[in-house]
Amino acid sequence: MFGDQLGDFTDRYNTGLVDRDEVFEALKQHFGHDWMMLVNPVYGSFESAPYGHDSKLPDDTKRAKMLETLMPWSPSP
Repeated sequence: MFGDQLGDFTDRYNTGLVDRDEVFEALKQHFGHDWMMLVNPVYGSFESAPYGHDSKLPDDTKRAKMLETLMPWSPSP
């Protein structure tokens, strides 16, 4: 199977953050064997994570919080 998040592979993902880590640990042996993950750079839950998934925040606040999470890339010399 192919997906871009754990929830694409199992319904056990629909739980709290702490429990999600346990689900991942229990199922991680599937990755690279019968589960393949492909990053989706267009959309996903990662997009609203920097501002706590609070869609009611003003756009300027959401944008600022997203920019705060970015880390610049510096190539090796």
